[in-house]
Amino acid sequence: MMHKYQHIYDKLLPQGTFRNVLAKYGVHIASNALVNSMQEGTEEGVQYLNSLQDYASKYGYDGMSWGDLIMNDIKQGGRVTEAYASLFGLNNSQLYDDTEFWNNVKGGFALGGGHSGLIQLAGNTASGIREYNTN
Repeated sequence: MMHKYQHIYDKLLPQGTFRNVLAKYGVHIASNALVNSMQEGTEEGVQYLNSLQDYASKYGYDGMSWGDLIMNDIKQGGRVTEAYASLFGLNNSQLYDDTEFWNNVKGGFALGGGHSGLIQLAGNTASGIREYNTN
């Protein structure tokens, strides 16, 4: 598909240093933002699932032990992963139709990508300009 519009792409971003620097830092920023979005979305999904449980009756008012916390988050993370897979038709998840769950996940996804993308952009701009000016 790229070959059909290659002449437009070449006019917008001519061959050379600018294109290489933009590709290098752009891919880096986009990949980090995507990974952070997925992590933050998953975390918000786990927090939503945890909010539905009554921990006081199960563990007392002193709370859970570290081991219980870790095992609970692994279990809830598995449920969120199943929900992600159900979006692609890979399995059936009880959370597939839970709009409140998906609103939490989408909010975490947006904030995770937005914050990390802006921070990466701010942090890499100076390096990109320096690299462009050196070459």
